[in-house]
Amino acid sequence: MEDTTLEPEEYGEEAVQQFGFSPEVLKKLKERIAESVEAVDIGDLIMGTATQKVSIIAGKLEVTYRLMTPKHHSLISEKLPAADVAGDVDVRKLCMYTMACSVSMLNQTALGDPANGETNKDVQAIFLANTKALENVPELVFWLTWYNHMWFIERSNAYVTEEALGNG
Repeated sequence: MEDTTLEPEEYGEEAVQQFGFSPEVLKKLKERIAESVEAVDIGDLIMGTATQKVSIIAGKLEVTYRLMTPKHHSLISEKLPAADVAGDVDVRKLCMYTMACSVSMLNQTALGDPANGETNKDVQAIFLANTKALENVPELVFWLTWYNHMWFIERSNAYVTEEALGNG
């Protein structure tokens, strides 16, 4: 498979805005990544065990995403204060908590799956370790990782077709 990921010099600092990237850069990045990743297995999607390795910046930033389960969503809800759940969300915190559950590998650093903790203490320890690993990630990398998390979900949903389910 041809490596079509975005090279660092192709997006440049001018593309970085207050909270992300220009729409043109995001569109180009999304298209290149969609062309370069392997399809998620429909069986893994159904079982909730799907992962996808994404080379976001060739040779510099590679992330493996996992599907989130209801257990992950419950954990995130527990971590957000009531005001956040009511709509007054600290967006970066919400994104970091989500990625603490959905990123299984950031470059060569493995992040544990909080849903696999046997006790609540285990779950909390894994979640805290993942959150700490993401806290010091530079903003550029953080938001590239976040956008790609959203695209992973979008691609995963697109794989669920009648044909893939055996009805096509």
